[in-house]
Amino acid sequence: MYSSAPTLEPVTTVCKGDFNPNITYLKTLLTKRLYGQPLVRNVVVKAIQSHLTTTKPDKALALSFHGSSGVGKTFVTTMIAKSIFTSGMESPHVHYYSAEVDFKHADELHIREYKKQLRHDISTAVRRCQHAMFIFDHVDRMPRDLIDTIKPFLEEYTRVDGINFRKAIFILISHSASDAIINMTMKLRSEEIEREEFSLEGFEEAITKSALGRQAWCSDLKIDWYHDHPVTGYYRKIQTYLHRPVYKHEEKEQYIYFNGTHWILHLETRSAGRILMYVRDKPMRPEEVRKPWRVIQKDHVTFGDAPEIRLTCSGHLPWQEELLTQGLIDHVVPFLPLSVEHVEMCIRDVLREMGKETNMTMVCTFLIVRLSTCLIKSPSNWYW
Repeated sequence: MYSSAPTLEPVTTVCKGDFNPNITYLKTLLTKRLYGQPLVRNVVVKAIQSHLTTTKPDKALALSFHGSSGVGKTFVTTMIAKSIFTSGMESPHVHYYSAEVDFKHADELHIREYKKQLRHDISTAVRRCQHAMFIFDHVDRMPRDLIDTIKPFLEEYTRVDGINFRKAIFILISHSASDAIINMTMKLRSEEIEREEFSLEGFEEAITKSALGRQAWCSDLKIDWYHDHPVTGYYRKIQTYLHRPVYKHEEKEQYIYFNGTHWILHLETRSAGRILMYVRDKPMRPEEVRKPWRVIQKDHVTFGDAPEIRLTCSGHLPWQEELLTQGLIDHVVPFLPLSVEHVEMCIRDVLREMGKETNMTMVCTFLIVRLSTCLIKSPSNWYW
C-alpha cells in the first residue's frame, strides 16, 4: 500500500488557478479581525507559512484547534482558507465536515459507509490538488473509526494508495480541553499577566493533560451477572450492573473504581456475598471491541455456585490519545476565552459589514448588557 519511491505529484490546472497562497494577507486578517487570541496568531501564521514554503514537507500539516464555543476556531479556519485559495471556503479544494451533520449515525452500517466515503473523498481531493484542505468540525464527537480512517493521511508516508498527501492541510476543531484553557486563562489573569504574555507551552501541556487525563478506560463498559440455569445448566443473564463509560480519573463508585494500580470490581449478590476481583488496567484497543472478559469468582462463596461476571467493552480510546501521543498533530492551538471588550469589537465588525454603523455604540451596549446578564448567571462561562 505504501511506497517510498520519490515522485512528484502533478498539480492540476484547477488547483493552480485557485491555489494562491498569501501569508501577508493571512497576517493582516488575523491582526485586524481576530481579537484576544495572540497565541493563535503566532502559531497559525508560522505553521501555514512553513508548510507552504517547504518544497518537500515530511507530512501533511495537522492543526488541532481547542476552545469553547464562539471564540474564533471556525473564524480562523475561514481566514486560512481565504489566504490559500482564491475562493476561500467555497473553493472545490476546501472540504468541510461536521460530525453532527456528516457523521451523525454511529451504527456499524453507517460507519462502514462513512469510512469508505471519507477515504475516497480525501484521496480524490488530493489527487486533484495536492494542497487540498480538510476541516473536521466537532471532531471530538466523531465516531472513533473515522479518526482511524484519517490517521494514515497524517503519518510520514511518502505515498498512500499511490498519492502524495504531504502537502495537504488538516484542521481538527473541537471543544475538548476548553475547561482547562478557561481555568488557566483565569489563573494567569488573576496574577495580572496579560494574555499577550501567555506561554504557548503552558497551554499545550494543559490541553494534552486534559485530553489524555480524562480518557475513558472503556467508552462503553457493561458488567453483567450470569448464573447457571438449574434445569438446562446454561448460564443466563440475571442483571446488568453497569452500562456506561468508565474513566481513570473518576473516584470510587458503587461497582468499579481504579485504586492507582488496578481496576477493582465490587459486586453484591445474595448467593455469593461480596465479590472482589481485579480487572486488568489497560485501555481497550480496536481489536478487542466487544470482547468479553469472563471471570468466575469462588473465593467468597457462601453457598451454591458462584455467578459468572462478564465485562464487555465495546468502545475505543478517544481520538486525542492516538493523534497526540503518536505525534500526528503538528500544532495544538489554544483559543482563549474572550473578554467583554473583545466581544464588543467582534460585534462592531459584524455591524460594520452589515452597513449598520448608525447607532453602533447604542446597539453594542445593548448586546453587551444582554450578554453579560446571561454569562453572570453562570460564572464558569464568564469570559476573561
